[in-house]
Amino acid sequence: MLLAVLTPLSGFLGARGFAPEVGLAGLLCLPLLRLRLGDVAGLILFGLLVEWAVISAFWSPAPFPHDLHGFGRFTGLHLLQQVVFSGALIITARTLPPDLARKALTWTGGGLIALIVLLVIEAFTEAALFRSLQPLVGQQVEASWALRSVAQGSYVLVMLFWPVAAGLWTGGRRYMSAAFAGGAALALILLHVTAPLAALLVSAAVFGLVAWLGRPAALGGLVLAVLETLATPWLMRGWAEGGVFQSLRPRLPPSWAARVDIWAFTSARMSEKPLFGWGLDASRTFKGRIPLHPHDGPLQLWFELGAVGAVLGALIWAFVFWRFSQAAPSQRLYAAAGCATAASALVIGAFSFSLWQEWWICLAALAFAACVVLGRQMDGRPGGARG
Repeated sequence: MLLAVLTPLSGFLGARGFAPEVGLAGLLCLPLLRLRLGDVAGLILFGLLVEWAVISAFWSPAPFPHDLHGFGRFTGLHLLQQVVFSGALIITARTLPPDLARKALTWTGGGLIALIVLLVIEAFTEAALFRSLQPLVGQQVEASWALRSVAQGSYVLVMLFWPVAAGLWTGGRRYMSAAFAGGAALALILLHVTAPLAALLVSAAVFGLVAWLGRPAALGGLVLAVLETLATPWLMRGWAEGGVFQSLRPRLPPSWAARVDIWAFTSARMSEKPLFGWGLDASRTFKGRIPLHPHDGPLQLWFELGAVGAVLGALIWAFVFWRFSQAAPSQRLYAAAGCATAASALVIGAFSFSLWQEWWICLAALAFAACVVLGRQMDGRPGGARG
């Protein structure tokens, strides 16, 4: 219930709120944590990636923390916290009884519908409400900047779209499910967001294929996720060297042309240290060429952590899709929602945000926890046991 209330607030007031929100929820879940073999495997994979990221900080051009203040801002520490707290939230979500799972998804859906109403109003009024709140924190912002800030709520809608829509539908709230799905699509269109809309379209295809074909489609998603993680940065390198990026650049909007420049530069530097990478947070040290991060998750993984980090990242995505594929024979709708959520994270991660951005990791964790809650709700239906 706490997450259901705080999620729309963070989606509207500022996405950074997801870090303390999910952190607090994960902390409260720790006493309830009961691990299974599959949980241990997942935590080991994530833990190995974090461990390698921390080790790589020793050769990174980014300053290594030497005092308590610096250590508190250290990305490696934040990643370790995510393994603990986000992991606890996702694993503990399966302890909800089916009736409480249904209630949790209903509350979350209601909160997100309220967020949709706000986002639609803000789209028509040039974020009038958001701008009116800024003087309370000593800021004054232009309408264009305010709209970009408000549009971050679209990422919340996309990441939670499939577990919430499927949960409301299977929980008997079909009118509510239709209102949520239609309202979310309308909000994305009115806010003129590219990556979230692309993520919704791709994830819709994934959802349909897994719901239709079951486990083979989920395993196909596994293969594509691994290929994206391992091969995309090297394709970018080939496109940059072959002149593809240079020919595309004049035809692209300024923001996408800037991304092409970042990808070309980062992929070239990536190939200089392909095995171990440049080190954690190295992207932040190439000011003027890389604005904080490369705007592509696989590319940042290869650039900072090299082949070792890329293989671990690919194994993590393989693990996620494998777990959902296991449920496909008995709970196809649950598997479809999980694979579609993973697809949304992959698409958004390919164009937006740092791979290590704390609020983004927390939002993804919240989305997968919602998928687990959907599975618990469906366990309470006749023939709903997932095994």
